[in-house]
Amino acid sequence: MLTYSIVPKERDAILSRLLCEAVEALDSDTIRARASLFRAVALVQQPPASTSGRRGLAPWQARSTIALIDKDLAGRADITRLAANVRLSHSHFHHAFKQFFGCPPWQFIIQRRIQRALELMRTTNLRLSEIAQACGFCDQAHFSRSFRKLVGDTPGTWRRSQPMKVQIDTECGYAVCDSGNNRTINNLPPIRV
Repeated sequence: MLTYSIVPKERDAILSRLLCEAVEALDSDTIRARASLFRAVALVQQPPASTSGRRGLAPWQARSTIALIDKDLAGRADITRLAANVRLSHSHFHHAFKQFFGCPPWQFIIQRRIQRALELMRTTNLRLSEIAQACGFCDQAHFSRSFRKLVGDTPGTWRRSQPMKVQIDTECGYAVCDSGNNRTINNLPPIRV
């Protein structure tokens, strides 16, 4: 679970965004809606951050670290490089990171990789092995184990549970159904568009 210290103004904006995401996804993507609601509940249950004597990473360090993690998501996670990026020693960075985000850096990186994999599974027709590689997992088995641990389902099962997208090919009038991993063309009577 992603948790970190934020000021009340930021907390309200994040909470509002999470609730809006949940409402938008409610009809089409119940898993995304549930995830947004769980994050909103976690945010509300989190004690407010004190502005004086804040511990952990500074906000600029957290932003810089997240940007570097996201930039090199498919590469090898190097905690020493992340620490050097924000001018901290390896051990101090690890401790400050855990205080700020509520989990160790490696766990946060896995969560970001899974978030990226979810996005790729929703928006592309890539095979799961290609998605695993694109998200920095050593192989599809490692991806599947990590995915199941965080999402509660295997990547294949999750992808098949997503709603099928249907588009009408305006040239031939056929319905093209895209379920994420299969593309089929259904011979339907031509539709005038």
